[in-house]
Amino acid sequence: MTVGQVTVQRGQPRSPILSTLPNAGATTFGELVLMGHTPASAEVQPGEVIHMETHWQAQARPQAAYTLLVELVSASGQVANSWQFAPFTGSHSTELWQQGEYARGHHLLVLPSGLAPGSYRLQMALLGPEGRVPIAGAQGEAWPVASVRVLDRTRTFEMPLMEHSLHARIGRQARLLGYDLDTSQAHPSGQVSVTLYWYADGPMVLPFKVFTHLLSEDGTVAAQDDGPPGKGCCPANTWATGEVIADEHVIPLGADLPPGTLALVVGLYDEPTSVRVPAYDSSGNRLVHDRVPVAEVEISGTAPGSEGQQAVPRPEFGSFAIYLPSVFREVAP
Repeated sequence: MTVGQVTVQRGQPRSPILSTLPNAGATTFGELVLMGHTPASAEVQPGEVIHMETHWQAQARPQAAYTLLVELVSASGQVANSWQFAPFTGSHSTELWQQGEYARGHHLLVLPSGLAPGSYRLQMALLGPEGRVPIAGAQGEAWPVASVRVLDRTRTFEMPLMEHSLHARIGRQARLLGYDLDTSQAHPSGQVSVTLYWYADGPMVLPFKVFTHLLSEDGTVAAQDDGPPGKGCCPANTWATGEVIADEHVIPLGADLPPGTLALVVGLYDEPTSVRVPAYDSSGNRLVHDRVPVAEVEISGTAPGSEGQQAVPRPEFGSFAIYLPSVFREVAP
């Protein structure tokens, strides 16, 4: 039985053109015009991400499915890295665009972890079936859009003094050596501060984030602080072999948090997917939920400003040897 007829029309983006475009211009790549973009400049560290935005309009109906090519070029003219995206964020291929159609793209440029510090530029090109699309009024086939300054950071390779030692491994490159813990404000509306000490066996594959959770007796998260190692100074995919990273996390406590004992656990995870990095104890046994038990924290019921409770360290996993470039040291349990 025929119920009715459905007409399927060619889909197209519906977002209106912004009244004010960032870095507005009119650079023409074939049938497409780059009307604006961000950023115009950036200061980043190796392994960090540059968020790029592009604004396009079709001056004529495109004849091909174009690909946006973004290149990071060094001061000497060498292409240090490149990325390819669809110009428009989504599945609306450019050969489906109509004349006058506007599209906006969001692109993540993940910088290589081994990128050398220095000055670079970002440039764009459009790729079609026959290669790079010519740019109107330009001699080359790539358009410079941003300057990038890649910074380095101070690195530490010395074993730090730690209040408590731990013996856990996360993934292949990260070892959790120990921690300092401040529970002087462990009361409702207070906070718990923990500084983790990571030892790197080399760069990790992704810029993983650190989670620090306080768990109630039933395993639910009562309080937490998630963030990149070293408050963003030290992305995990830029770690050098033998480097020690001091990583402080301040966990805020809610005003309605009841008194009692909470378990402090930590680990690493990939933010886009929320997948945790496998965590192991010193014997190589994988830890439950890929989280390292650190300490038990007593939450006081006293008013803010009173003396907090001290943390009770969890039983250690056992001792194991850590090799550093200039010292072979046994970490006591």
